[in-house]
Amino acid sequence: MSEERQKEFVSDWEARIDSGLKYRKKYSSEDYWKKYREYYRGRWGNDKIIPLNRIFSFGRALLPRVYFRTPTIMVTPRRPGLEAQARILESIDNWIIREIKLKYTMKKAALDSYISGVGPIKLGYDSEFGYLPDLAVGVDGETGTSIGRASATAIEYNVNIKPGMPWAMRVKPESIITPWGYDDPDMMPWIANIIYRPLEDVHEDQKYNVNRFKLVGGYNHQLKFKNPHFASAINNEQKYCELTEIRCAKTKSIIVISEGNILMDERDELQIEGLPYEFVIFNEDIEHFWGISDVFLNWPQQKELIECRTQASLLRKLAILKLGYKKGALKREDIEKFLSSAIEDIGAGLEIDDDAINSALMSFQPRNTVDDTTKESREVEADMRETFGFSRNQLGEFSPFHGKTAAETRVVEAGAEIRNDERRDIIADTLVNIIRKINQYIFKFWTEERVIQVTGPDGAAAWVRYTGDQLTGEYDHIIDPDSGQPISKAIKYQAVQQLLETFRDDPYIDPIKLRKMLLRQFEWLDPVASELVREPGHAVPGGYGSPETPIPFEQFARQLRGGVGASP
Repeated sequence: MSEERQKEFVSDWEARIDSGLKYRKKYSSEDYWKKYREYYRGRWGNDKIIPLNRIFSFGRALLPRVYFRTPTIMVTPRRPGLEAQARILESIDNWIIREIKLKYTMKKAALDSYISGVGPIKLGYDSEFGYLPDLAVGVDGETGTSIGRASATAIEYNVNIKPGMPWAMRVKPESIITPWGYDDPDMMPWIANIIYRPLEDVHEDQKYNVNRFKLVGGYNHQLKFKNPHFASAINNEQKYCELTEIRCAKTKSIIVISEGNILMDERDELQIEGLPYEFVIFNEDIEHFWGISDVFLNWPQQKELIECRTQASLLRKLAILKLGYKKGALKREDIEKFLSSAIEDIGAGLEIDDDAINSALMSFQPRNTVDDTTKESREVEADMRETFGFSRNQLGEFSPFHGKTAAETRVVEAGAEIRNDERRDIIADTLVNIIRKINQYIFKFWTEERVIQVTGPDGAAAWVRYTGDQLTGEYDHIIDPDSGQPISKAIKYQAVQQLLETFRDDPYIDPIKLRKMLLRQFEWLDPVASELVREPGHAVPGGYGSPETPIPFEQFARQLRGGVGASP
């Protein structure tokens, strides 16, 4: 590409980025995001107020109800003949969820959505800053995407991003730019991510072309960082580069621009089922992409609540008994003794020389109006709960006008979960979409044989060799609902034990599977607890291989279709 053509190319993309920044500024609460995070941390910037931090408390009450405590995926094939693949893929998916700390990523994205309206999650493979197959190597070797070319030192530091592995990472909302006017991420022609990297790491990164050596750090076409919060927080002694990474759906490419230079313009191998992004948005805007922040909706009530509490504190101090005394009627030491005893004791006495005591001493007792502000505070809190979906009978609040009946209790319990269920569904859908895209990376990039432990036909552990292309197919992914419910181990054990007693002699219930269900409740003690049960006639030592000698995928598939005794 000629130098003139490069300038035109960069100028065109910079114009699109500027338009996306204006779109975000106009239709999001971007101007308040930093302030909302400070309030969530309890930093109000004013020592004279008495804060009641409902931004934090409502957030902490809401988030544990919507994310999955132990996210578990169930995989089922969409057509016959993929049962073995589905079983292996299910084990892989649940292992990857733990390996890349996807639960932690989902929690942070949910918190971003609560505060900012949008919780972006970026997906990738092998490298944090763009995947180029020519620089990637095997599972156990070093990768050219994370090691500097000249110094042979690390240039990527996220421990959850490993060679030859997919990943999902939370991205700050202010680092994401979308095209003007698009409300659905699945329809967007491009999504941009603003990235900040040390200048020395950019110079070492082999993924970028020779233009990387032109960078000086701390510059872009606007002569300032697109993220001013980052600019004010960076180490002045360390030079940083602002990189604009663009995933273009129109050309299926990944483009990186910095300081007016094109650092990368390559085919994007990760655009298999759309752009490599997912978003947690609890409150969608029907016309615009940028969701509506829960904190933004409740900020007026939060300010009112702080004002009520601060005024109540001042009124309480004003309501303290005050005395007026005639000049010269009381000695200074007597006044000091009186004030000291009034604080330390319930009563206080004072000897007065003046004959007319009423003219020597008078008390003032202002009217206590704290009750008025307390009542108003309760009304403000009720407004906030209603916004979150926690107030009124159907929304989770008991009526204060009569006793609580059993029917009302059930209505309140169900009503309080309506909004939580909706948010939990959003988290579940996002998690499934992430896993579906990660599976596509597995099908495409895992060309070398790997080993995974799965469950065999009789429930015993099986060690299987496989490659990604052997698993290729269409599957349905379902989130285990128990992984998101606040159900203790004791409750689950009691429920399964009751089930075992109820159907112990029922000829239509499989007793082996029922016992395995009971033993699964002890997997927190030992992951292979359910394998203690052996089906009659299916105990074949070594039939499923071992970690040292795993069986081939084809053999496992035959055993799954015809039983353990099927010949390899």
